[in-house]
Amino acid sequence: MRQILVTLLFGCAALPALACGPDTDCMVGERSYRIVMPEGHDGSAPVPVIAYAHGYQGSSAGVMRNGSLRGLASDLGAALIAFNSAGGSWILPNHPRQMDSDGSGEFEYVDAVLEDATARFPLDGTRIMATGFSGGGMLIWNLACAQWQLCRLCAGVGYVLAEATQYLLCAGDEYRPHSRRCRQGGAA
Repeated sequence: MRQILVTLLFGCAALPALACGPDTDCMVGERSYRIVMPEGHDGSAPVPVIAYAHGYQGSSAGVMRNGSLRGLASDLGAALIAFNSAGGSWILPNHPRQMDSDGSGEFEYVDAVLEDATARFPLDGTRIMATGFSGGGMLIWNLACAQWQLCRLCAGVGYVLAEATQYLLCAGDEYRPHSRRCRQGGAA
């Protein structure tokens, strides 16, 4: 009996570390993300995903405090995943502070988040929209360039990207990287 109580005590103590959502971080390695399912979700039906990358010095917690964004995702019947940069900034190609970056660390992080989230939650991994604001918008365009098969729709918002006119809005199978530099694996 004592062994059962000890097992239950320690087993229950570990549960909060496994739980994550809009108010608690979901850990992937040294990084994290947050997620909220649509209001009224039954807990089992797969839902589409809106994956959002915050702007400079933002956070996944800040994204989750945006009631309008959460409401929009919920109204669309989609889960909202908020990526969380390391130190408030995305490490991307041609970033003023990381000119030698190829962005691979961020792309690996996004892959890890989507893999982790689809393992933990009922998500439809074939229906992903990736978007972001400012620095997060740059992440999304670089991601669309490097891994365009990942999302059905990619839309960066409120950022400046050199040669931006050479990129097309990607929408499912119709997106193709237009820039020669993009086809070589690095966004401008």
